[in-house]
Amino acid sequence: MSKKRKYAVSYELPYVHLVTVGVRAHSATNAISKARRAFDAGTIWDDSAAMPLLADDFCECGDPGAPLQFTAEAVDAFRSDSSVVRMRQEKAARHAAQLLVEAWQRNDARGGAEDWSDLGDAYEAALEALDDETIVGAIAAAQPCRAEV
Repeated sequence: MSKKRKYAVSYELPYVHLVTVGVRAHSATNAISKARRAFDAGTIWDDSAAMPLLADDFCECGDPGAPLQFTAEAVDAFRSDSSVVRMRQEKAARHAAQLLVEAWQRNDARGGAEDWSDLGDAYEAALEALDDETIVGAIAAAQPCRAEV
């Protein structure tokens, strides 16, 4: 029996990335110019009071009935790119928030005795969610999108 190798199997879908921001301007042309400068500066997704993020969504386009084309590449190790690391961090952050709320509610139910011994799990989950080295490494290793939109 031959030894199993590792493969990174991919497929691509045609999609549109729709981003809408709120811009105060004297004209539509001026608003577009402000949004383009924010995009070029990488700040368009900052969701600030001056330029609130109104929509950030992906939708598939093209022929939904077209068969998927899969590719496979032999790899030495499975490495998650920044999109997956971000998804995992967001999941960990939601879990940390859930643990914190539950710990707070249990403390309140005990009459606010301030026994925070159960905050350890929430603290560890928060540390996992905020692991900057993991996300920086994943971004550095990320490959550019191969799809032409």
